[in-house]
Amino acid sequence: MMQKLLVALLIAPVAAALAALEDFELTKHEDEVAVSCCSWDNCGECGDTTAYCNSGSAACEGDCHGTWCPAQDDDDDDDDDDEPPAGELYCPRASDMNLEGGAVTFQDNGWTIAGDGRVSSKTAWNLLGGSVEFSMDVSRVAPGVNTNLYTTSPSVPNTGKATYCDIQQGDAPSCMELDVIENNGGCAMASTIHTFATDGRPDDEDCDRWGCQVVASLPADGAVRVRAEFARDGAVAVSLNGVANAPYAPSPSAASDAVVVDTMRKVGAVLESSQWFGWAPAQDRCPAGDAGGLNGSVVRVTNVTVRGAVVQGPTPTTCAEVAAETAARKKAGFRGAAMELLF
Repeated sequence: MMQKLLVALLIAPVAAALAALEDFELTKHEDEVAVSCCSWDNCGECGDTTAYCNSGSAACEGDCHGTWCPAQDDDDDDDDDDEPPAGELYCPRASDMNLEGGAVTFQDNGWTIAGDGRVSSKTAWNLLGGSVEFSMDVSRVAPGVNTNLYTTSPSVPNTGKATYCDIQQGDAPSCMELDVIENNGGCAMASTIHTFATDGRPDDEDCDRWGCQVVASLPADGAVRVRAEFARDGAVAVSLNGVANAPYAPSPSAASDAVVVDTMRKVGAVLESSQWFGWAPAQDRCPAGDAGGLNGSVVRVTNVTVRGAVVQGPTPTTCAEVAAETAARKKAGFRGAAMELLF
């Protein structure tokens, strides 16, 4: 009896401390002075996170999957920047994606493709005012192999191969295609806008099947953090490791931007990502490859986030849900460790 009484006396203060800690975690930010921070509550409350996540928008919305919330004092003079981004921040996982072929492994809010393969999102988003961001590692991709992440805009909910479309003329229907990144091995990449499904011709500002394109070299280690922002007027801006990949040549016309706006509003855009051999950008500056290099090539895409409004398909996993699940696992681990210390 005495032992049970002693255990009860020991557990009571620990349980009270745990309850107090939970209350503290929920209320610790309520009385703080307004500062820029990383939130998982659409800026309703700052997230309890690391200094790295709170260091800026790139870290917060990229690696930490949060929402960057500028302090009121930070942007009094930046009225043009105050318009909030469109829609939720999503962190798509395996259940939100279509496997369209090949050896694909889903992990870390992303995927790894070994050899020939392709994946796509079940959801189509209106990305106007929003973004797509991800990390890509092409260090194990052979010369001439095309690895990529791009958007297409099928007229029906995306189910994979059966509903595939892109800008080119072929077996699949033609639709708007926005190539965020297409790589040639580990050598170079291109961002390309295709809005008009017309035959390619030089210097077409309407961004036809040849497209409006900008090319850049890839870093030696093959690892890049990519962010594509979609302005409300239809302009598309891509950055690599925080550096703008610009300007497009030719510069997209107002008519091209208008197609982006109209298409996003009507049918949205789905994510597509693949690895294949046949054509790759920057062939004039990169080593030649052959089809044999495809089988041994591996591309890894991680930490994918999408800021947008769902237009077609199911609502995917939000980053807030991912953060809540992570927090719950950490809390359960802390509770378990505390009880082990008692017994």
